[in-house]
Formats: sequence, structure tokens, C-alpha cells
Amino acid sequence: MDWGVTLSLAIVLILFLFSTGMPIFIAFLVVNVGGVALLFGTTGFGMFTNSFYNTVTQDSLMAIPLFILMGEVLFRSNAVEILIDSIDKMVGNVRGRHYVLVTALSTVFGALSGSAVAVAAMLGRSVMPIMQERGYDTRLSVGAILGGASLAPVIPPSLLVIMIGSMVDTSIAKLLFAGILPGVMLASMMVAYNYFRILRNPKLEPPRDALARKAAVAGSGVGAKAGAAEGAVALRDMPVAEFGVSGGSADGATLAVEAVEDLRPRSGAGEFFMAFARTLPFLVVIFSVMGLILMGVATPNESAGTGVVGALIAAAIFRKLSVKMFCQAVLGTAAVSTMILVIIACSMFFGQLLSFTGASGGLIQLASELGLSSGWTFLVLMLIPFFLCMFIDLFAVMLIAIPIYDPLLGVYNFDPVWFWTLFLINMTLGAMTPPFGYTIFSLKGASPDLPMDDVYAGAWPMVGLFVVGMTIMYFFPSIVTFLPSFVR
Repeated sequence: MDWGVTLSLAIVLILFLFSTGMPIFIAFLVVNVGGVALLFGTTGFGMFTNSFYNTVTQDSLMAIPLFILMGEVLFRSNAVEILIDSIDKMVGNVRGRHYVLVTALSTVFGALSGSAVAVAAMLGRSVMPIMQERGYDTRLSVGAILGGASLAPVIPPSLLVIMIGSMVDTSIAKLLFAGILPGVMLASMMVAYNYFRILRNPKLEPPRDALARKAAVAGSGVGAKAGAAEGAVALRDMPVAEFGVSGGSADGATLAVEAVEDLRPRSGAGEFFMAFARTLPFLVVIFSVMGLILMGVATPNESAGTGVVGALIAAAIFRKLSVKMFCQAVLGTAAVSTMILVIIACSMFFGQLLSFTGASGGLIQLASELGLSSGWTFLVLMLIPFFLCMFIDLFAVMLIAIPIYDPLLGVYNFDPVWFWTLFLINMTLGAMTPPFGYTIFSLKGASPDLPMDDVYAGAWPMVGLFVVGMTIMYFFPSIVTFLPSFVR
């Protein structure tokens, strides 16, 4: 059978199985077992089991369960809530601080989970209603959640980055550091966009100064010694229109309380440094993961282990560590790690099957004969997963594309660290692009009352920012490769 036909049939079969709702690892098992039976008969199953065992016992994959355990400990100990509260106090009275906080929330949770879809769903259920209740612009709130969540696969420590490094034989440490500057750049672009939107149109956030004055005036009307707190009580039944808020769903009581909160002195020097001090345990965790790698003291596996120790220490400092919590974290880690390792093993064997059928060599020969420039080739290689990620989970698309793309990088002399970093960003971009973006529907499912028009309108500016960011990284690759160059 021609290699092109074989490759097409394999991809179509995988996509069909995904469309039926079949779990990713089972879909890959079905394709691999079927391929072995067709190509080698029953004698090929020994080769399959050997490949499976050799893959899951790779030393480089040891970092996966350790990083998952680190995230589980931080999640289950509620230590992350302390970090978010500290960030909120440090941000202070910055215009649109809730948009900044949402971006920070998305980045922190994304770094721990590595899943844009999961972060969008979680924040859509927990944060989105609060933003709407307080009178923040729905579309800008949607954009902040989607944009921040889409950084999840890029910000280290990213499980997807570790998987890519293991599958393509590229330095995992360099891939981890490659995501830092692009992630910071994209997050800064989102914060700047929200800030300037609010400067041009102050109605995009609740007019807190006006609310504060109304609360204070109402309080003075209650009595000579009354203040904003009493004013909030006096205003609790006032119609929303009286607060000068348009498009919000908050009631008078909520807005009055918001006004009182904003009358409190925020983020003085003492409060700022107290909040910063509470973030120090998390900074220790970050240093134990990334700092030790950069210094050449630890490998990614060793830094993952020190990250777990740092997470346990952080949970203990905040008095959140318990035997029950730790056991739950270990069980959760075992379940997730097993699934991920099976998927990686199946994807690796899928790549081996492509080599046996001649598909890998055929793709290289075809790419050479087409004579496309590296720029056009890069565009084509990005567009395919971009569209696929609108319909299929990013994880599944990555496992299909990597065995096919990896042989082509050498033909066009693409830096693997640079290429795979942009590849990840590009897939998250596809997942939040209307009208079919996977992450969009995750957010909508978590917040069913959101109008679909507002979800689409909030997503488009973030799509534009990501496209601009990727374009900058294409023409200035040092943004991606600068920090990895320091890794020993």
C-alpha cells in the first residue's frame, strides 16, 4: 500500500475515533493494534509491547508524575488562593485591576494544570459570575479569561513541553525556558490591551470613584458620624441605574459594597510588602524548579522532585498540609500520570509505524520536491493544527502531528526549540478562535448564561494579540531562544 494512502487512512481513522467521543489513549491503541495486525500479523505484538515498555520507562518522563504531584499539592492545599489574594493586594488600585487579576489567575492555574480548556472552564464557573455581578464588561472579561487560559501549555512547568521534548529528542530544559519570555510577552500584551481599552472607555469597569462618593454621601445623610459603610446600607435597595453602571447585572447592594471596598486604603507600602512576603514560598517553588535548571545544578527530573518538596513546604507554611490531602494528591497523580504515559507510548509507536510504512521518508522527499520556502512551509505546518484544534482537543492534535512534523524540521533547518514553542502557542490560538474554538465552548459550558455573541466578541481581540505575538516571534526568534541559550 502506498505510504500516502496508509498515512491518510491512519489519520482519518484517528479523527473518526476522536469524533465518537472515544478516549484519546484508547483511540491510539486501536489504531496501533490494527496497524500491527495488518503490517506484521500476530508476530508484531511482541514489538509493540517492547516499544511500549521502553517508552514508559524513559528517564525523561519521570518529570511528568512529579510535576503533576506538585500541582496537585498546591491545588488541594488551597495554597494557590493565598497567592491570588496576595497578587490582588499587590496590584492595588490599578485601573481594571480585576482584569489583571484574571490574567494572573489564568497564568498561575495554567502553569499548574497545563490545560487551557480546564482553566477556561474553572474560571468561567468561579470568576466570570463575579465579574458580571460587579459590573465589569462581559466581553473584556471573556477575553481576559480566554487569553490567560491559552497561555497554559506554554508557561513552565508545562507537561506538554515535557512530552514534546521526550518524543522529539530535544532538550526538555531548553523547551521549558523557551516558553517564559513568549508567555510574559503575551500576558503583558493582554494587560496593556485591557488597560488602554479602559482608559478610552471608563464604562468598561464599574465607576468606583462615583460609587464611593455616593456611599459616603449617603452615609453622611444617615448621621453625623456615619460613613461609607452606613452609606452602603442606605444604598442597598437603590436601582442599578442610580449608580451610573450600564450593561452590568449587579444590584445596588453589591455595587455599594464594592464602593466601600474601594474606599479602604489599599496597597500601602506595609500592605504591599506583607502581601509580597506571603508570595515568598511560591517564589521558592519556582526557583526550585526553574532556577536550579538554569544554574546547571539539577536536571528537569531532579528539579521536578525539588518542586514537589517546595510545594509541600509551602503547604506546610500556610498550615494546609495534611495526611489526607497528600494521599488524595498522590492518588490523583497516579490516575493522571498513567493515562498520559499510555498516550505517549501509543503516539511514539504510531511514529514508528509511519517509519515502517515509509511515510516519514516519503514526507521528507515530498517536502524537498515541492521546493517551498521555509516561510511558506512554516505557515502550512501551523495552519493544519490551527484548524484541527478548533474541533479536537489540543492534546490529541499534538500527538498526531509530532511524529509527522519531526522529520521535516531538519529539511528546512528549523530550530526545534523555537518551532515547538510556536507550535504550542499556535494550537492554543486555534482552540480559542471563533466560531468553533474548543476553549470557547469550554468557557460557554461553564457559564451557560453568557451570550454567544459576547463570547465571540471577547475572543477576537485575544486572537489578534496572539497572531501579532506569533508574528513578532517568527521575525525575532531570539525572544524564544534567548533564555534556552543559557541552559547548560
